[in-house]
Amino acid sequence: MNSTGGYSFTFAKGHRSPYGSTVNRRHGDLPSERWQDRPPVADQLGARYAVQHRRTHTLALGGRPAARTNCARSRFCSVRFLKIYFAGPLFTPYERSFIDECAAALREDGFDVFVPHEHELATNVDVTPAWIFAKDRPGIESADAMLAILDGPSVDDGTACEIGMFHALMQSDPSKKGIIGLLTDIRGMRGESTGVNLFLQGVIEDVGRIVSSIDEARELLSAWGSTPDGSVAA
Repeated sequence: MNSTGGYSFTFAKGHRSPYGSTVNRRHGDLPSERWQDRPPVADQLGARYAVQHRRTHTLALGGRPAARTNCARSRFCSVRFLKIYFAGPLFTPYERSFIDECAAALREDGFDVFVPHEHELATNVDVTPAWIFAKDRPGIESADAMLAILDGPSVDDGTACEIGMFHALMQSDPSKKGIIGLLTDIRGMRGESTGVNLFLQGVIEDVGRIVSSIDEARELLSAWGSTPDGSVAA
């Protein structure tokens, strides 16, 4: 312990701290801005101290250390993760199961996903039209992008309404990224009718794209997360 009440560490010969031969560990002695000036390559001892100090200093200020991200599992660690509103039919176990699987993949990538049925099925209250609208509307308004399932004999009417709402919001909010339509129906690949209304298709393609797999959707959302100016990726 030194005269100021903190602790000093003296690095052995050949080991250098980014701030000289001694480092005062008293909280607040090293402003967070100075860590940005540290050498790009630190020796093992100096690097270990730097990580520990930043964690300890953050806790001392009443904060929480940043959560670790498993970049080995995520392909999109360098992008800004978006808030996604996941629209689609949710009335059968099969429909909900597919949405759940897609949402889990998006969340593994780090995206914040709003899934309507997660809220509607988690309550014991009587679900009314007003209750559903009041619950889902903020999810649409706060989303950066929308992912909408287009499968079925025709696009689900609630999903079509949500697509129209989000397109309208984009006209006055340039920070929103766009709409992705997810159409997995193999009849579309054969050139048969897919039940997608041409006007609805035009709305989606005006601000986004229709894709045929969740992996394509993930790639496009990743690209949108890399464009901070709000532009829609081609």
